[in-house]
Amino acid sequence: MSTGVARRAVLGTMLDSRTMHSLTEQAPFEIDYDAEAGSYTAMLSLEGVVTFREAPELRRRLLEAIEAHPDRNLVVELSKVERFDTAAMAVLLEGLMLTHEQGPEVYLVGATDSVAKVFRLAGFEEALLRCFGCMDDVHQQIKH
Repeated sequence: MSTGVARRAVLGTMLDSRTMHSLTEQAPFEIDYDAEAGSYTAMLSLEGVVTFREAPELRRRLLEAIEAHPDRNLVVELSKVERFDTAAMAVLLEGLMLTHEQGPEVYLVGATDSVAKVFRLAGFEEALLRCFGCMDDVHQQIKH
């Protein structure tokens, strides 16, 4: 292994551990519960930058919410997302597929232009069909 490759590997590890440390302290993800919906619903709110750096923490939180409450629908609020990439999209798609197979649904709400653009460019426009404009729309869907 050349010195340059080894240095990049070590620096990459250091960057990843620092990034993960800062994410666990300041992750832009919150999990709340919404009893207003017909069936009890968990909500994961995302904001700011949600890219490959935040994707591992997003995945952890998303799977944690799904596993902790397998009887609840999960709403992922996207209206405050400023920057989004395919790594974050892949995490959300994993959640959509997992819950589609197991029971309660994952609903995407308030996709910003940044989020919608990534889904479209990656060829996953179909996932946007399951994206609602606001929570009232989700409540209506859950009641039916």
